[in-house]
Amino acid sequence: AGLSLEHNTRYYVSARAYDSDGNFSETNLLSRILYDATPPSVPELAQPSNDVQFFIPPLLPPTPPVYPQVANVPGWVDGKFNLPTTLNNPVINLLLENANDPESGILHYEYVISTISDPATAFQNHADVAITINTEINLEGSILAHPPGLGDPISFTDSVYIHIRARNRAGTPSDALTIYPLIAEDPSRPTPPIVNVQLIGFTNLIRLHIPFLGMDAESQVVGYQYSVGTSPNWTNIRGWNWGGAVDFPQNQILNIYLTPGIGLISGVVPEPTSVPMHPIPGTGFPQETDLYVNVRAVNGQGMFSTVVVTGPFRIEPLDITFPNQPDPQGIRPPWMQ
Repeated sequence: AGLSLEHNTRYYVSARAYDSDGNFSETNLLSRILYDATPPSVPELAQPSNDVQFFIPPLLPPTPPVYPQVANVPGWVDGKFNLPTTLNNPVINLLLENANDPESGILHYEYVISTISDPATAFQNHADVAITINTEINLEGSILAHPPGLGDPISFTDSVYIHIRARNRAGTPSDALTIYPLIAEDPSRPTPPIVNVQLIGFTNLIRLHIPFLGMDAESQVVGYQYSVGTSPNWTNIRGWNWGGAVDFPQNQILNIYLTPGIGLISGVVPEPTSVPMHPIPGTGFPQETDLYVNVRAVNGQGMFSTVVVTGPFRIEPLDITFPNQPDPQGIRPPWMQ
């Protein structure tokens, strides 16, 4: 403290010990050290590789399964839930460009995953700070740690911050690189549901029943989209909502029940009993024409399941005429005939 040292200048440091009688040891003269007064550069994310593989969808989509119209409310299909065959843990891989410190060099990188947006505050919790000498940061969580609050730093649904900084050999940290939102990419689309359409008699009210639910173990099914056409998978009557918004949500109780570690494994949440039903407004649909409803599940990251179809069904013209009133003069008791 109080030394007027100049940046990027080498100095000798001498040290000696003395006892309570005032006797000094020999002086230990250390090698010259470099005084580094500047922090290292801020870490940066490496640019992604230009070797990107593009997926070209087939010209003709696969033929979807078609489930029939029903006259009554269906019961659950055996199993109730279209469970995925595998459960994937959340994984995030970050690649950094090397930070620079021309005077003393880079000692290591420090990072902290936090819900706090300010890096200075986040780094104050030293127990949460991780250290690495590599420029590649690999993070893996556990699918069983969902929902949030169970101690897992990353997930498929909960956005957090990651703050990364370099520290030079003089002990000075750089400013922080902050990445938000830090969320694991869902590696799979949701599984498709089973659906049945029901037409309510003289009202032509359309009901869509889902006796076998789609599921996504990673980012959950947030709801379903539907389109309507005159053939399976056609959308010439009502198109898909390409904005990503669902037409009707998955019941939140079902989502909790379907959460690995909370419902399916632990059994904490009771199993739902009633089959979900969603009304579909048929205003403007053509009458006396075969119609099909196409449905797909949507997960928390906007990925779609494969399409399933239900139908055909027909909307008949409503008969709003009244029957002819009987002629009172023509109705006589037998004794008046």
